[in-house]
Amino acid sequence: MKSFLNLACGKSYINSPEWTNMDYSGDANILHVNLLKPIPLEDESVDFIYCSHFIEHLTKKQLREFMKECFRVLKKGGILRLVTPDFDEIIKAYISNYENKNINQSNFIKLELLDQLVRKNPGGELYTFYQNSSKTVSDEFVYSRTGELINNNENQNKSKLSLKKIYKKILRSFSLLYIKIICYLLPQAFRNSNVSFADVGELHHWVWSDYELIDFLISCGFKNCHSTSFDQSSSNHFKNNYLNQLDVLNNFPRKGNESMYIEGFK
Repeated sequence: MKSFLNLACGKSYINSPEWTNMDYSGDANILHVNLLKPIPLEDESVDFIYCSHFIEHLTKKQLREFMKECFRVLKKGGILRLVTPDFDEIIKAYISNYENKNINQSNFIKLELLDQLVRKNPGGELYTFYQNSSKTVSDEFVYSRTGELINNNENQNKSKLSLKKIYKKILRSFSLLYIKIICYLLPQAFRNSNVSFADVGELHHWVWSDYELIDFLISCGFKNCHSTSFDQSSSNHFKNNYLNQLDVLNNFPRKGNESMYIEGFK
């Protein structure tokens, strides 16, 4: 039986004996792991690693350590598949919309790129945009860019919280208040320039180009690194059995057109 590993899986995982799903938190099907520390698996124990929209949240130093761990647990000939925002695609889409006078769409693409790099509060300006009933671009355009349905059931049913979720929300609010009180003891100029109250895992530390990420993976020991598409993979087993559950949704990239897909071999 093949051994597949989904790192920083969030809510997108496959409940199967072939898969191990890891993230900092989540339901009972997820192993709760701090992925900034060593992956709790034996050397060369995994055939395939899948990691979507996580590496952009790491500094380059953190990413190098993370890649060392991925390389360690992969079997020889094993495949790493990374999904992450595509800097070049985002820039090209911005310029194309701007030159075609689609200013509202180009402004959203700019927000899509920059908000998670600079936001100071949870959700940032994107959250404000999503809550605005008179949005300047269509839901269809947002979905094409990010794969997010603004008016999905999850957003409509936020009021239906379990007691456990309510408890966590209250605890988080008190923790955030405590952190803000401590931070306000810092000099204002330093606080304004360096302090963000965005949630853990919200901020992006880098947005990669495909060639840049390929070079980085090669420097970490991976070989035959290449860019692929949302509906293709070098692993036929992954492509035939799992791609439609992770990267494809109704023949469309699940994370929108802004994403790129990079694979490399050990």
